[in-house]
Amino acid sequence: MASFRIRYKDRFGEESKLIEKGIKLTANPPFEEASRGFRFGAAVVEYAEILRESKHVDDIDMDRVVEIVASSADNSFEQQEFLSLSEQVRGLLTRP
Repeated sequence: MASFRIRYKDRFGEESKLIEKGIKLTANPPFEEASRGFRFGAAVVEYAEILRESKHVDDIDMDRVVEIVASSADNSFEQQEFLSLSEQVRGLLTRP
């Protein structure tokens, strides 16, 4: 699909080194099979897009964001706090 090249020097080195890698296109796994961190990060991005009423919000709503966050958050204070915040915002957005 693509390839990239990176040339760098060690901190005190004189000679540059080249790294070349190819990137193969593989079938995209379902979102549910992505790592917990990836799913959590994606939910944070969607949360921000919903709040700013972005034109890039497709078929996701705050209910789905809360669902993703709840299923992917670990027990860290920050992620649990974001889950709580997401639930509060969902309540505010669904009020009549």
